[in-house]
Amino acid sequence: MELRKTPLDESLWLYEEPALFEAISPQKAMDLASCVALKGVGAVHKNPMVGAVLVDADHRFLAAAAHLAFGQEHAELNLLEEINKRGLAARLAQSTLYVTLEPCSHYGKTPPCVDAIIKVPIKEEVYGAIDPNPLGSGRGIALLEEHGILCTFSSEFARMAEHLLEHFSWCLSYRTPFIGLKAALTLNGMAAHEGDRRVWITGERARNYGHWLRCQYEAILVGAQTMALDNPTLNVRHPKIRGRTPLRIILDPKGRALQSRNLCEHKVLQQEAEQTLWVCEDVFWLSPTGTRLAEDLPRQGAQILGLADNWTLATFLQQLGDKDLASLLVEGGPQTWGAFLNARLVNKVHCFMASKLLARDSVNMTAAWLGEDLTLEQTTVTVLDDDLLIEGRLTL
Repeated sequence: MELRKTPLDESLWLYEEPALFEAISPQKAMDLASCVALKGVGAVHKNPMVGAVLVDADHRFLAAAAHLAFGQEHAELNLLEEINKRGLAARLAQSTLYVTLEPCSHYGKTPPCVDAIIKVPIKEEVYGAIDPNPLGSGRGIALLEEHGILCTFSSEFARMAEHLLEHFSWCLSYRTPFIGLKAALTLNGMAAHEGDRRVWITGERARNYGHWLRCQYEAILVGAQTMALDNPTLNVRHPKIRGRTPLRIILDPKGRALQSRNLCEHKVLQQEAEQTLWVCEDVFWLSPTGTRLAEDLPRQGAQILGLADNWTLATFLQQLGDKDLASLLVEGGPQTWGAFLNARLVNKVHCFMASKLLARDSVNMTAAWLGEDLTLEQTTVTVLDDDLLIEGRLTL
């Protein structure tokens, strides 16, 4: 178990580059590359977040850069552009490049980064992960070595690099979204007061971090009961980091949440309605009420999706994968958490533990969880004022 001393969102808003020509250690260079990569949060899907740092022959800082938006230049190209802007090209001889991910070696939205690196006289590249894309896996490193550039894998670099890559790697391998589960619980496993979902379980700092999590995922999902009771907005409202609104998916098989209020009263349709996907069974969409709503929702800007009669969560996720969705954060409520856990579809758990107890008339997380014991791996614990965030991977 690892104690994360600085929350990731805080790492980003407190990020400061070293002074030009400041001597930095290899560990500092790796930490900087991992941190600057976070600048791409919420903007680089379907690509991974990538950061790069360049130091000269005496290990003095020259520049840092990240991949900032899908379809735009990768981190290495942004880094070399910054070097040119600073007039530092002459200092690249015997320099070392630290990059979280092996440079791409194939054409995609942009030309191969490895070609640009080969043209400059760097001595060494230190990397944290091999490209999981079969089109380039290991090929970028091989090309650099063929041109006399020493390539060094760092296990110290790998932990954060793998975190930055996890959604991308999973989606490439399985063609379904990487599934995160976000829960907020008290010390005795309670999720809310029954009948009053407006009561906050965690403090403000933890709730803000929940919005940071939303930035990291391409889509978020809630079940019908949460939508009907809470009428959530499901956007990103972090006080210090601006993030895009993820695709908001409402899993509402019978259409009950959809009919719980007038369309104009659903908050997800009041702002960025185009970022809303309402999911109901085909039998509902074909009913008289469903047919009308299936016409009205697109007029509001929203999207709809139908579920076949024999649908399962696994087939539903395959439908999302077919839409090229790379990652999904399941936000609740407890029945929805339990359904995903019982189906063994959760890749990563983000569990906020509040420093409080709820007594009577409360919703218990365990009531929806009926499966076998599951153990988190690669666990991290982050302190968020009076609350804790426990995160870890589940082996599926």
